[in-house]
Amino acid sequence: MLPTYLRRFQQLRVARSRQHGEAPYKPALLLAVLEGIADGSITGNRIAITPELIAAFKAICTDLGTSALFPAANFALPFYHLRSDGFWHLHPWPGLDILLTRSGSIRSFGHLRDVVAYAALDADLWQLLQVPAHRAALTQALLTRYFPQTQGRYRARAGEQALADIRRQMLE
Repeated sequence: MLPTYLRRFQQLRVARSRQHGEAPYKPALLLAVLEGIADGSITGNRIAITPELIAAFKAICTDLGTSALFPAANFALPFYHLRSDGFWHLHPWPGLDILLTRSGSIRSFGHLRDVVAYAALDADLWQLLQVPAHRAALTQALLTRYFPQTQGRYRARAGEQALADIRRQMLE
């Protein structure tokens, strides 16, 4: 199964523009999920929208971004649109599935949080990600494919510092 998911991770359907090239928000979110599994903040195949996941995503965007637009990434868009890649499955809150299926996109982070309870991965992929060597191979595949110029700046668990900074700012 590893070769199948390596290929799928390297062929994500990402937005493209002439000015900025590929928008690697989906790979950044997947890197954040891989980190969450590695550090134990994601323990089951229910990927919730948590401050830790958002902080990791934003830190990865900041560390690996190559344009001024990239660090301003909207977490809601890749979380929602990863479903088009076939291995990421959104699970709405009870009774809200019609809002999810009628929408071609997500309007805002608030809308995502209000409609989506969690995402889940294919069962085969989830099992694969429980093996550290497989997580490392998938991480490297994402870095090599989507962040070739900046992969050396990747810092696992960079989101921990971002989350600590946010908490400190809230207390001040």
